[in-house]
Amino acid sequence: MIDTTYFSRLCYEAAANRISRDGGINTMAEKRLHQVLKRYYEPDETRHEQKVGRHIADILRGEEIVEIQTAGFHPLKAKIASYLADTDYRVTIVHPILERKWVTWVDPATGNMSKRNRSPKKGSLLGELDELIYLADHLPSDRLRFVFPHLEVSDFRLLDGWSRDRKRGSTRYERIPLALLGEDVLETPVDFAALIPAELPDLFTARDFARAAHIASRPSYAVIKVMCAVGALTPDEKVGRSQTWRRIG
Repeated sequence: MIDTTYFSRLCYEAAANRISRDGGINTMAEKRLHQVLKRYYEPDETRHEQKVGRHIADILRGEEIVEIQTAGFHPLKAKIASYLADTDYRVTIVHPILERKWVTWVDPATGNMSKRNRSPKKGSLLGELDELIYLADHLPSDRLRFVFPHLEVSDFRLLDGWSRDRKRGSTRYERIPLALLGEDVLETPVDFAALIPAELPDLFTARDFARAAHIASRPSYAVIKVMCAVGALTPDEKVGRSQTWRRIG
């Protein structure tokens, strides 16, 4: 069960600590989003940043390792492989989904900030599953699970991009968590299979899947491969030049 009140308090405390230390928004070795998620999923800070073999785990408690991954999964590939091969720990990966995002633009020359605007982009669980392709060799596993907190965040971006309005290719200065909106947990093949859009026909292409899941065509191939790895989908015949897939079970 999620605790939205506790999460909001952590967000407030992180903001207060940042202002008291820096006098304003600034970057730190540990970004605020990562810090808040780590404290939310493990309040006991003595369990943070623990050495496991040649790696440092974000959280180590009992027989479980928890890794907070706010960006892509590729940097985790070797670390997770080591945990699963060289230890007996269960491994949980926490990866936020940005369901609601606000954007403020910062002029790096003057420090002036724009009015905060709501981003039209909305993150989704299926839209994030392509990142699991980097861990597909370990799926399915009864020692590996994924937790996806759905968040409201505020992004501060520098107007330093290459386009005329300086927004394309811009640098994200800071991402500030505002609220916890929900949470998904994927642990078993059944959990993954439940995400496959019900309206898909018995045999479907990657384009069909992308359209039904409301994701782009390119990541849809990776999502399908993840679904095949966990045993939720299997490849079937080709229709013309297009590969088709079908559900298992």
